[in-house]
Amino acid sequence: MTDVYFYFQVIDTNDNSPTFSEAAYSFDIPEDTGRGAFVGAVVANDMDEGINAQVSYTVLSDWGNDVFSLNPQSGVFTLTSRLDYEQVKYPKKLTVVMSLLRLYLCSILR
Repeated sequence: MTDVYFYFQVIDTNDNSPTFSEAAYSFDIPEDTGRGAFVGAVVANDMDEGINAQVSYTVLSDWGNDVFSLNPQSGVFTLTSRLDYEQVKYPKKLTVVMSLLRLYLCSILR
């Protein structure tokens, strides 16, 4: 009689949507802030493990992409354009979406 041993590894499935750590983010940016300045950062977490827990960030706004740069891995916003409130009345809300890198479960911050 021979004993046979089996080892099983349960692998995490991508079954959790990422969530932002805050319900809303607010960044006050003075009009005279220079290009390249740090504006703020958003943070999201995913309860999955490994590659299923990796998130990326994207701005869902044409004007937002013209004014800000959002690092897709870190969630850090920097200013890429000069702000002139008298010339352009920018909207007060910017939509940011985070998604998993491989599958597209996502959460939207508005």
